[in-house]
Amino acid sequence: MEQPSDDFIEVVVMLAREDQQKQKKNNKVDDNNVNYKSTKQQLFKEYSLDRSKVVSWLLYLMVKGTYPTIKDKEVQLLDILLIKDDLIRSLSQPLLDILKVETIELLNTTLTDSFKCHLFGILESLSNYLIPIGCWNELKGSLELILERGEEEEESPLKANVKRLLVLLSQFDFELDKQEMLEDLINSNDFVDSLTDEQQKS
Repeated sequence: MEQPSDDFIEVVVMLAREDQQKQKKNNKVDDNNVNYKSTKQQLFKEYSLDRSKVVSWLLYLMVKGTYPTIKDKEVQLLDILLIKDDLIRSLSQPLLDILKVETIELLNTTLTDSFKCHLFGILESLSNYLIPIGCWNELKGSLELILERGEEEEESPLKANVKRLLVLLSQFDFELDKQEMLEDLINSNDFVDSLTDEQQKS
């Protein structure tokens, strides 16, 4: 995770403000605002060409940010970026590891509905890519351990968020995905060379 440039932070803040103004005006947008918004969106798209850097910057802002409206925009932008499997594939392993840890840690905070929705979208995107290839096998166990540790406690934001995430993840058959991936690897000539230790254990 690295601290973003001031220009990037300004783009995210302006996009968050535009979303607020849009909500206040009940989606009535004047022509000047459309041009201004498209300029900020275009700047964000230009930053997004360096995928790893933008993911790292957005993650930094999500974790370190203090303003709920701006945090909502940061998590929304990251969620939109991670929907694409090719983006997750292009991220380095250290960045993926940080992303996994920090998104789970964010479950322990009080979240707005918008933030929670997009955070679960991020976790779902990561799970759909990483669990079938054997790179996040500990996710379900970690979430269940969080619930077990908190059984004596009253309902906390962490417990509620973890329960909701477990329900979401239960909708996917990751074992079937792993089996299909294994069949594809067996049918290819690169079977032995292409499995990592973690994938073989999976």
